[in-house]
Amino acid sequence: MTAPTTFIPVQTTEQLVDALNNVVELDGGADSRIEFLLHRLQALLDRPTRCALWLMDELDRRPAPRITARTVVRPESREPLGTTDDAQLALDQSGPISREMVEEVLSNIRTPVTRIVSQTPGWFEKVLLAKRLKSIGYVDCIASMWAASQQLAIFLVVHRRDTDPAFSDRDCTLVSLMLRAAAPIVDREIFRRAMPVPHEDLSEREREILLMLLAGDSEKEVAAKLSRSVHTVHTFVRQLYRHFNVSSRGELMALFVDKAVLATIRHDLPV
Repeated sequence: MTAPTTFIPVQTTEQLVDALNNVVELDGGADSRIEFLLHRLQALLDRPTRCALWLMDELDRRPAPRITARTVVRPESREPLGTTDDAQLALDQSGPISREMVEEVLSNIRTPVTRIVSQTPGWFEKVLLAKRLKSIGYVDCIASMWAASQQLAIFLVVHRRDTDPAFSDRDCTLVSLMLRAAAPIVDREIFRRAMPVPHEDLSEREREILLMLLAGDSEKEVAAKLSRSVHTVHTFVRQLYRHFNVSSRGELMALFVDKAVLATIRHDLPV
């Protein structure tokens, strides 16, 4: 069951859009961008909650997938963070719901699945609340999962204290929307780790065309600027798509949100 369709006030929508616009301009790597979005999620939820985003692989692992990286934003610095092993234990203890969510996201790749965990009867009170949440000062959580492929997924958890109001459908929608925003950033980071210098093997002409495409030029405009045929430019564009393992202009542009990468490409071109 995905988060229900819920009315979001215009002001909240504007704040969400502002967060997405700001994160694109933010200097730094994926970790700082994700942390920025999680802080914005805290503000949108209007509560000093604890937000944790985990990158997971081995989705067929039992009782739960394996955590490979995490970003945690806490309401106060004195709250204990714990180790990645602690986080893995928490995820393993939430196996009944995480397994169900894994199966659902794998049947609909790149679509979030979001739950208020306390709505899972019996098991929640006896296991997750008793063994995990109470020990860190919380009584409930929203869990949202998004799968990049059959092997990789992202898991966003938002906790609630007993002094906070109960989670609502609106909260689920906001968490799901923020996961959608964070997921491409994590996805790009996975790609970049697999290929740390993605432009290294490009020819000078390919780099030149790449920068024009990223600046918004159409293939026809690129052809006119370079005094080449549209067919020739299209051939270069297809080579770029294959090189970066993408299938569209949008996917190509998404890889180059990082200003440092663009600066390196520009620096390598002759003046």
